[in-house]
Amino acid sequence: MPEIDMPPQYAGHYSDPNDTEGKVRAAAQTLAADNVNLWTTFVLDAVSEFESAAAAHIDQLEYNHDATYRFDPVLSSFATTVIGFFPPMKMAHTVVKTVMGGLQSSYSQRLEGGLKAAKSRLNNSVSALVQAARERTTEAASTIRKGLPEAVEDGMTWVDSASTDPEYVSELVDWMGFPLPTRQNTVYPVRQALENPFFGLYQAVRAQLLRTQGVAGLRDDELNPITWEHEALKSQREAYATWVKSRFDGPPPWEEVYRL
Repeated sequence: MPEIDMPPQYAGHYSDPNDTEGKVRAAAQTLAADNVNLWTTFVLDAVSEFESAAAAHIDQLEYNHDATYRFDPVLSSFATTVIGFFPPMKMAHTVVKTVMGGLQSSYSQRLEGGLKAAKSRLNNSVSALVQAARERTTEAASTIRKGLPEAVEDGMTWVDSASTDPEYVSELVDWMGFPLPTRQNTVYPVRQALENPFFGLYQAVRAQLLRTQGVAGLRDDELNPITWEHEALKSQREAYATWVKSRFDGPPPWEEVYRL
């Protein structure tokens, strides 16, 4: 039988005449809402930063022939990372997982038909993803906020000793499933979730454009889209792991890999 995840109990002394259960509940709900709002802001920031960078990279593609690619890995990677921020088996995790289940449909509704050139189609794919991601993230946050009173009430059922001590409230809210977002644990992972699969398909498209154009000194077997995509994904992922290990020292990999 799995061990029950019990909430933190307050072990200190906090001499506040208003330190009642109702006050603790209100403090927890306020902090949880603040954390959800901050999470929303950070996710949307990551999406906006990706949008700007992707547009610049697409504009730098040398040729404008047709090319094939699958954008599903970008959608899937984004949804998985956004869902994974919240602890499993908690209310927010369930909400985000449910709402993100409609990401593919929202994306598809925003795609324009009839586009032939790879650069136009890539720009359209990025735009459709960004709009769908913003819609789904905002909807998820709104749904979470509406459920906060009940979630906090349920969480407090297991608390025997509580306080409005800010450190305790923060610990309690984290246990309830609403951890504090930061750029390191939210913006960077979400940005990486978008950048890694996009860089892979970008390089696959680039190989196709070069092959169609015909480039002196490069044979068709050297312009294999599958190989280019695989190597791009691997190198970018390794660069990100190194950057994280260095505690984010130096430029992020999504600024460096395109220069190689």
